[in-house]
Amino acid sequence: MQNTEQDNRVCMYYITDKLQRLSEVKSDKELRKEVEEFREEMIYNLGINSLHNHNSQNDSRIILATRI
Repeated sequence: MQNTEQDNRVCMYYITDKLQRLSEVKSDKELRKEVEEFREEMIYNLGINSLHNHNSQNDSRIILATRI
């Protein structure tokens, strides 16, 4: 059976680029907005991966149950 779980790793190039862009934001208000958006993006992606992993595990259980 193939492992289909998402691994929750992040691309360090993406993170580094994002942090560089955040360091260039001039106003505190805009920086706060950008940091909040980045935080939400990270939480969303981790959540999507977890949901994918959960659904994959359930699919595997269904397949195993039908083979028994």
